[in-house]
Amino acid sequence: MRLSATKEAFGMALLRHLLEGPGDNVLISPVSATVALGMAAAGAIGPTRDAILRTLGLDPAEDPQGELVKLAARLRDPGRAVELDLVNSLWADRAFPLSERYAVSMREAYGAEVQNLDFKDPHAAGIINQWAGAATDGRIPMVVESIDPDKLLYLVNAVFFRAKWIDPFFPDLTRIERFTTASGKQLQAPLMRRTGVFPYTEHRGYQALSMRCQGLRFEFLIVLPDRHLPLGGFQRLARPDLVSAIRPSLRKRQDLLALPRVRIGYDQNLAEHLAGMGMRLAFHPGADFSGLSGVAGEFWISGVIHKTRLDIDEAGTTAAAVTVLDFSLG
Repeated sequence: MRLSATKEAFGMALLRHLLEGPGDNVLISPVSATVALGMAAAGAIGPTRDAILRTLGLDPAEDPQGELVKLAARLRDPGRAVELDLVNSLWADRAFPLSERYAVSMREAYGAEVQNLDFKDPHAAGIINQWAGAATDGRIPMVVESIDPDKLLYLVNAVFFRAKWIDPFFPDLTRIERFTTASGKQLQAPLMRRTGVFPYTEHRGYQALSMRCQGLRFEFLIVLPDRHLPLGGFQRLARPDLVSAIRPSLRKRQDLLALPRVRIGYDQNLAEHLAGMGMRLAFHPGADFSGLSGVAGEFWISGVIHKTRLDIDEAGTTAAAVTVLDFSLG
C-alpha cells in the first residue's frame, strides 16, 4: 500500500466533488481530512469502518490504521528548514461514555489530546476554538460556533505549514497588475516576479511548474490550464494520478515567473461530499461507532467541517487546515 498515492487519489476525488459547487476558490488539505477520518475509522465497526476506509482509498483488509499512523508520524518530522505541525484532539461531553480503550489508542497512535468537557457550558466551544487557533498559529481561530444539545464528541485534526522559498522573490519587483479569476472577473492584484531556473513541464491541457522550499523536502507545484476555464472546468485536470504524472516530466527551464501574492481562506462542510464518495452510512442511523463508546448507542457523524488558509508572498508560503468531525446522538 502506497499511502502517498492513496492520499493523492482521495484528495483529487474530493476536489472534483467540491468543484461542482459554486464559488471562486476551493482550498483543501487532503492530509488533514485523511487523518481526521482515520481517527473516526478507528472507532467504527464493520461496514461503517469499511465505508470510511474505502472512501479514503484504503483496503480494509490490510492495516490501514497502521499506515495512517505512519503518515501522521512522518509529517511530525519535517526537518529543520520548515515548520510543520500536525496535531490531533478529541473532545467528549462529560455525559458521553467514551471508551477508555479508544481514548488510549488516540493518545498513543495519533498523539491526540483527549479532553472531557461539559458541552452545556457556554465556554466549551471557546476551549476547542482556542486549541485550533494555537495549533494553526492564529490562522484558523474558530471551528465550532456553538455546541448543540445533541452533540456528543468532536474529533479534530490541525495542520500548520510554513516554509521559505529557496530562491525568494524580490519585493521591489512586485507590481499591482490585472488578474483574471476563475469566474472571469478581472481585478487588480499584486504580482510577484522572478527570473530563474524552474522545474517545468507542459502537456495537452495544462502547464506545470515547481517551486522548491528550503530543505528540499517540500515543493509548491503550480498547475495552470492552457486556456481560461471556469472553476468547474478544472475537474478534468483533477485526475487521481495528476501529481505523480507531472513530477517525472519536470525539466529545468529558464523563465520569468509572475505569481500573485495570495491570502485566501476556505470553509466547507464536507459531509455531503464524502457521503457521495461512498461514506453515506457513516452519516445516518445504522452507523456503527460502538468502538468510541463503552456502551451501545445510536450516534453518527453529523458534520465534517474543513477550514483552510493559504498565504503566499515573496519570502515563502504558510498554510493551515483544521478538520472537525462532530458526532450526534440519534
